[in-house]
Amino acid sequence: MATAGSGDVLTGTIAAMSCLGLPLKEAVRKGVFIHGLSGDLAAMDKGEDGITAQDILNYLPYAMKQDRQGLDEILAERYEGAVITWGW
Repeated sequence: MATAGSGDVLTGTIAAMSCLGLPLKEAVRKGVFIHGLSGDLAAMDKGEDGITAQDILNYLPYAMKQDRQGLDEILAERYEGAVITWGW
């Protein structure tokens, strides 16, 4: 997550959450969660070494889908207690 461009992906993810209608504070929380989930999904699929900002970006749609539909069993255990509901 500490690679060139990952902060740009995070900023864009937060901005996207705001554009979806979340208040700023919730948009920041949701954006950080989705960004981290996307990185974790990439790492689960590709391995933890060498994850790039592009990998995080590529997994954002799947992270959004997982969040909206409910995390699968493996992710639910990892993110226990990290529930942020959609505001609409």
